[in-house]
Amino acid sequence: MEMMIGRKLWHLMYKGRLLAEMDDEKAAIEMNLKALEILQDYPVDTKYRRLIYSALGLWYGNCGLNDKALEVLHQSLHYSFDAKDTAIAYINIGYIYGMRNMQDSAITYQRKAVKYAMRSKDRSMILTSWHNLSICYRHFENVDSAVVYAHKVLQHLSLWEWKSRCLL
Repeated sequence: MEMMIGRKLWHLMYKGRLLAEMDDEKAAIEMNLKALEILQDYPVDTKYRRLIYSALGLWYGNCGLNDKALEVLHQSLHYSFDAKDTAIAYINIGYIYGMRNMQDSAITYQRKAVKYAMRSKDRSMILTSWHNLSICYRHFENVDSAVVYAHKVLQHLSLWEWKSRCLL
């Protein structure tokens, strides 16, 4: 990708993120849609598309446009490079289903996130996916399952902390 185009793309994405942090998701969406327009001339780029679709999905969800959110989050799955990217996409999809109070779908996608996080072997991704699954269960008042996954997070954090101390 040409350097000037890459910079313009990066600036649009960065400005979108800043706008979202200032609670202006609609303006953030516009910035990322402009970035997608730029990418039309670069069909082989997948990294930026994945990032853009992921952010767009969450921002659409925050604006209450849940159907559009799910559409673009599913699109982000097409641009996932590895198991970690896929886990992130499933976490986000599960989050939107949770916002819609669609228990079965929310839990299904959070479980898929755990499966792909485990495949990635990325410790922080595994802990994040267990944590999100615990929150999802708690949201739907399934306390026993929520506690099981919260316990997994705490157990592995404690083990991780203990191993860190032993290495010092």
